[in-house]
Amino acid sequence: MRKTIFAICILIIAAVIFVYAQFNTLVKKAVVTYGPEITGTAVGLEGVRISVLSSQGSIEGLTIANPPGFSKSNALEVGEMHVEINAVTVLSDTIEIPRIVITSPHVLYEAGPRGTNLQTIADHALGAEKSEAKAEKADGGKSAGKKVVIGELIIRDAQATMALQGLGGAQVTLPEIRLTNIGKSSGGATFAEVAKIVLDTITKTTAKAAGSIDVQSIINDPGKAVKGVADELKKGLGSLLN
Repeated sequence: MRKTIFAICILIIAAVIFVYAQFNTLVKKAVVTYGPEITGTAVGLEGVRISVLSSQGSIEGLTIANPPGFSKSNALEVGEMHVEINAVTVLSDTIEIPRIVITSPHVLYEAGPRGTNLQTIADHALGAEKSEAKAEKADGGKSAGKKVVIGELIIRDAQATMALQGLGGAQVTLPEIRLTNIGKSSGGATFAEVAKIVLDTITKTTAKAAGSIDVQSIINDPGKAVKGVADELKKGLGSLLN
């Protein structure tokens, strides 16, 4: 009996060590596998370097592609983000992340006849969030996946390109974005919920920053067809600013 208990303990310890050792690989796989389900677009990630022992590290080369119907450029590019994590919670249902700092990301805000790229991605994330909530309710309130609580998420020195589909663009610098206590009141937020919150905030912040730009200044061809697209951009900005 003692040998059996000892063997079980050894297996549990070995499993824990394996998970911690493979943590970075597991995070990267989760992002590139489940990210597209949330955004509705391709999601890329170059690397994850988080030390469970020091409870901090970085995530590098995150990209979110534009949705169908827009240009082939990426909607979001993040060179590096600093992450602090509560290592004790890695194996729990809710992972605690005290702080995330994203520095100098590039955002593409592209408007076309069917709306904007960022809002299209945010709407898809909302659909994913609702699907997760429906599945959780059907399962008696039990979450199908891990949740997170993020103490503070900061986006600094973000550069945004405001563009009309198929035309030129104008560059703007976004003000600092600071979100706090994501998922805290609900006992944890799903990754779809976090994505929706962040994308909505980026979209609205970018739209406000675009308010000072003369839309006509980024139009290369003042023809009738272009005017229709310009009107769509103005309409989109107006709805976001209200």
